[in-house]
Amino acid sequence: MTRQNADHQPDTPQPLAAALACVFPGLGHIYLRQKRRAAMVALGVLGLFFTGLLTAGIDAVDSGAWYIARAHKMAGKPAPFVRTDGDPIWFLGEMFCGPIAFGVDYYHQTRLKVLDASGTLRTALPNEIRNPRTGAPIQVRDDDNNQPLQFTDPATGQVRLSTPADRPPYVKPLARVAEIGTLSCTLAGMLNLIAIIDCAFNRRREEDEGAAQ
Repeated sequence: MTRQNADHQPDTPQPLAAALACVFPGLGHIYLRQKRRAAMVALGVLGLFFTGLLTAGIDAVDSGAWYIARAHKMAGKPAPFVRTDGDPIWFLGEMFCGPIAFGVDYYHQTRLKVLDASGTLRTALPNEIRNPRTGAPIQVRDDDNNQPLQFTDPATGQVRLSTPADRPPYVKPLARVAEIGTLSCTLAGMLNLIAIIDCAFNRRREEDEGAAQ
């Protein structure tokens, strides 16, 4: 079949290409042998996603309520619900970036957030550090005068006075910066959703595409 005839064939459903596009931006178009389009999709989606992370930090990807069971396991609590902060609505868009978004969010929820005594999975406050074994917050400075406090170091088990090196896992960005970063990551997911749909109703070329699309 010639290129001219192939280009006039009707598009057919490509579920495998759509699934590959969900795994990694551009991978579905590689399967369809549309290399140039694959490169543009990967550059656009990953560029937007990492721009969001560079702008707002890991706080740009925060599903909030997706790891409640994990939080209970860390706290040893049998209760069916843990209150969480986060942006689950925005994550509904970000998740279309694929496993990379879920991986960033998983690390955020399970390695950086703290689970306080009230059962809330949240960002650590400026005067807190995180116990890496239990996820519990440990206050290391006074909230009123910012003076160092004595605490039990989770790494050594020794009581000591806090130092400037004792800081929370990360600090939330300013509100406007956080919004821009979250929006960038969400737009990346929406862009990849368009690519997924394009893969699902496309065709695999008979030969590697050249300059023409």
